[in-house]
Amino acid sequence: DWFVSSIWDTASQPEGNWGSSGNRLYRNDNATFVDATDEAGVRIGWWGWGSSFADFDNDGHLDLFHVNGFIPEAPYFGVDPARFFHNDGDGTFTETATSLGIDDPGQGRGISCFDYDRDGDLDIFIANNKTGPSFYRNDGGNALHWLDVVLDGAGDNSQAVGSRVTITVGGQTQMREIRCGSNFASQDPAEAHFGLGAATIVDEVRVDWLGGGTTILQNVPADQRISILNTVTAVDESPTAESDLRAGSYPEPNPSRSFVRFRIPVGSASFKALDIFDIAGRRVRSIRPPRGAAVPVVEWDGMRQDGTPATAGLYFWKLTSDNRTSTGKVTLVR
Repeated sequence: DWFVSSIWDTASQPEGNWGSSGNRLYRNDNATFVDATDEAGVRIGWWGWGSSFADFDNDGHLDLFHVNGFIPEAPYFGVDPARFFHNDGDGTFTETATSLGIDDPGQGRGISCFDYDRDGDLDIFIANNKTGPSFYRNDGGNALHWLDVVLDGAGDNSQAVGSRVTITVGGQTQMREIRCGSNFASQDPAEAHFGLGAATIVDEVRVDWLGGGTTILQNVPADQRISILNTVTAVDESPTAESDLRAGSYPEPNPSRSFVRFRIPVGSASFKALDIFDIAGRRVRSIRPPRGAAVPVVEWDGMRQDGTPATAGLYFWKLTSDNRTSTGKVTLVR
């Protein structure tokens, strides 16, 4: 679907001479767009700027938040408050910004919605024109369940921008597309947040990668943040001469019973991270070097991030420096 913030000016003020039609919401009905603005109840938004659809209460329905205001010299629009349209789950929205305490009057321009405190609900950062930035912490959205999905493109498109994440819970599906530049003069993080309502298990997580290929996870527990590596295009078992990092980092021993050692080119202070993923593409371990240190060797001890032993099997590794990424496979035996 497609939402456009605009100007609501029924008083025909001179500053609003672009019109007074208000916001627009176009619903996608199988590649044909229908104007659903009034049906949804999102027309009145004052002088709108940045907007974002996100599930702030984790009930499985995308809410809509957008900021407003023109300039102090235009008093009719200068203190327009931000608008929060709660998704009622039936195709309609209810405006609740004041009751939630987020009717910010600072002439907002850009917004970013993200879970800064990692408690499972999305918070709101506003870049204002009239005042300094505003930040609103969400302290109520985690009463229901959720899932965050972060994609690793393992190549030039490291954040997998343009890929789609679809989840299925109890026969219902939700889809997020990883995007950049999603809001006016701002953007949300390149990750997918899903509200799950009362569900504690996600039946299926499906990733359709931009460059082709699909990754599917099943029976994923709720209330966690998972990382999925694009193993479809990332796998390269053989070292090559085109990259000093790749040529010097082939793991040994392979297979391994207890640890895997990666040799880094001498003096390579540019080493940033070693990430280990399971066969489903989920990150099980992330190793970072001391800041500014030249690391000749880095080892994975066969343990998960939580300190428990990783099970025997095939794993994917990704070694990252300032300007290079090398990937491959390693087998862990027990």
